[in-house]
Order: sequence, then structure tokens, then C-alpha cells
Amino acid sequence: MRYVYGEKGVFGAMHTTLHLLVVLVTFCIPPASISATDHSAELFLQLGHSRSVNAVAFSPDGKTLTSGSADNTLKLWDVANQKLLVTLDGHSSSVNAVAFSPDGKTLASGSADNTIMYWDSKSSEIMVRTVLLPGNQWLAYSPRKLVYNSSYPSTQEEKYAAIRFDGQLRPVYPLQYYRQELKRENGLLAALQAPQPVIQPKRLRLWWDTSK
Repeated sequence: MRYVYGEKGVFGAMHTTLHLLVVLVTFCIPPASISATDHSAELFLQLGHSRSVNAVAFSPDGKTLTSGSADNTLKLWDVANQKLLVTLDGHSSSVNAVAFSPDGKTLASGSADNTIMYWDSKSSEIMVRTVLLPGNQWLAYSPRKLVYNSSYPSTQEEKYAAIRFDGQLRPVYPLQYYRQELKRENGLLAALQAPQPVIQPKRLRLWWDTSK
């Protein structure tokens, strides 16, 4: 607003100044009702994602919603009461895609860490982890069992995976040593229901040794 300093202009300016003084006094002097004893601290849980949500999917029965986030986790929610059911933590980077299987028993998640994980929607366990490897190859394996499948042909070494025993760092056995016992080219998920394959340490061969 612009004031003209005639008779009315001067009074208009004084009136505005008084209003500004009242506002300044109001904000500078705290109300008597506010005191340290009136503040009540509360610890609460932030159950939602800590970063952006990139993907969501409903279960086939519509009762459960899953969300994948840039915080590297998935969360399952009860649609009826909007409560968090469980947080699935297994990816090392942003989760960008989620989907339920038609029967609702399996949940799939795709991540920027170049992995796809298949989760048991009831137990929340990782059933199968599929990893994108150099050369546009992939390898899928079960953390619970030794069975696996891959895109590598029988003539090519699966050099990005290996076997070790009893939790020891050494020796490390190339995966092709156990390809015949462990690889499941047809039905990896079905193989999870079968007994655990039993394998034993083998004689380590030098690169020129082609014996079986």
C-alpha cells in the first residue's frame, strides 16, 4: 500500500506503524500459558518407509498390500485395518518392482541391486534369489538349499558362484564341480520341496586337469 503524505496520508502511516508494533510485541513476548512443564515428550515408531515408495501391489484376495521403497525394503500391510504386517529386508538397493503370484503364496521383488527375490508371503523368508551377472547371464539360487539354476550353458563355467563347507573361508570349490548334483534346469521352486542334496568336498583340480 502506498501512502500520500497529506492529512490522511500521515494518519494512515501512523495507524500502520501501530499495527506493526502490536504484531511485533505479540510475537516477541511468549504467552504466559506456555512453559517448560507443558511439553510432553513422546517416543513413537515410524513404521512407514523412510524414503520414497516406488511400487505397490495387492495380493490376489485383496487383503494385503505390498510396497517397495527406495529405502531398500518391502512392507506388507493389512488393507482392512491399515496396519503394518512385516518388513522384508534383503535387497541392498532401491526396490523398484513388486508382484504377487496368482495364488498369493509368493511375492517377487526387483531391485536396483540387480537382483530379483522370491519371498514366501507367509513366513517372509527368501525362497529364491536371482542375480544378474556380467555378460548378461543370470543365476538363481536358494539361500535355504543348495539347488540353483542359471543361464550358463554346460560348456561355460559358472565362475561367479562357488561352494564351501562348514562355514570355512577356504577351500573354495568352483560351482561347476557340483553342477550335476545341484543344478535344476526344470522347476527350481519345486526343488525347494525336495530333500536337501548331499554333497562332499572334492579334490581340487588345477586348470589343466580335465579329469572328472
